[in-house]
Amino acid sequence: MPNFNKITIMGHCGRSPEIRNFPSGGRLAELAVATTERWKSKDGERQERTDWHKVVIKSDALVGIAEKYLEKGSTVLIEGTMTMRKFQAKDGSNRVSPEIVVGNYGGSLVLCDKPKEKSGGSFSQPSLNSDKAAESVPGNDDLDDEIPF
Repeated sequence: MPNFNKITIMGHCGRSPEIRNFPSGGRLAELAVATTERWKSKDGERQERTDWHKVVIKSDALVGIAEKYLEKGSTVLIEGTMTMRKFQAKDGSNRVSPEIVVGNYGGSLVLCDKPKEKSGGSFSQPSLNSDKAAESVPGNDDLDDEIPF
């Protein structure tokens, strides 16, 4: 039976992306994305739980998009693979940290907020699939008022 590793989350950026540049010319972006679950308890009281996810974007095209458009509070839909990064803590103990990796193939990043006005012209929201990062998707303002059916 084949294996499958895919995770999709939609949440809010907890901070602006951290961009790292490498001597080899490569770049990556690290994000902290919060997802919140809300429900009512048996007593009728509202309950809430927030989980934080570390996201690493390795696609150069998507790093550029994240750097240009994401900021603290931005709503994003992320699709990638779940990995467990092993590292050694300051106290010498071995640790494992889960992270979502958006690589060069198969991952995606979708901006879910309404685009902010940019000076000097119109803005169309990019399609942020790592396989097709150069495409653009028209904003809601470009849709016709007529319904085709």
